[in-house]
Amino acid sequence: MDSLKSERKTVKRSRLTIAELAGIFTRVKKTHEKNSAILPIHSEKILALVVNYPKYGTKRLSDSLMLEGIFLNPHSIYKFLVKHNLNRRSLRKSWKDNQKETKS
Repeated sequence: MDSLKSERKTVKRSRLTIAELAGIFTRVKKTHEKNSAILPIHSEKILALVVNYPKYGTKRLSDSLMLEGIFLNPHSIYKFLVKHNLNRRSLRKSWKDNQKETKS
């Protein structure tokens, strides 16, 4: 019982300073900007995968891109699909059918 109390006393809680918090937020912001810049570059590949595999969800699309060497978070892909109104399977299927009609 005494050893448990001594362990509690030795554990110190560290509090972050304002400067440390600012550094963390700056890193998060830079990472977000980097990911935002990468997504438009690969939008054609995402749309090509949606045409070929409309049943794939964000995880499978992310995995397919990973096989090509493109590392995107499934949530980033989801935001892209929402932006282009392709977030549901039925919307992707109808969009795929429209793409085939325009090519013919």
